[in-house]
Amino acid sequence: MKRPIPTLAAYCDLSELPAYWQEQVQKAFSYIKGAAPNDDNTECYLRKEEDKGYTLTVNYFYSDDVPETETLYLDETETESQELDRLIITGIQYSLAHIAEIY
Repeated sequence: MKRPIPTLAAYCDLSELPAYWQEQVQKAFSYIKGAAPNDDNTECYLRKEEDKGYTLTVNYFYSDDVPETETLYLDETETESQELDRLIITGIQYSLAHIAEIY
């Protein structure tokens, strides 16, 4: 039997990410003309896995069509790692407090 990989994940606002990673999201979608990614037109899914570190999957809704999606593999500093952990913990705590609302 394959050993399970411990994983923690949560959604967060783009503006909550460390500044460097906000810039990386902007660069990842720079090929799209129009409004830049922001809290209102993105969904950011931050994931931490035991064997892969942090990944950030961003859905960018820039029109009525299907969103563009990019996954970034974060090579964070120690300070950024603590910020990212805090975002995941806050998101998980929020989800647990509202578990009855999840269908």
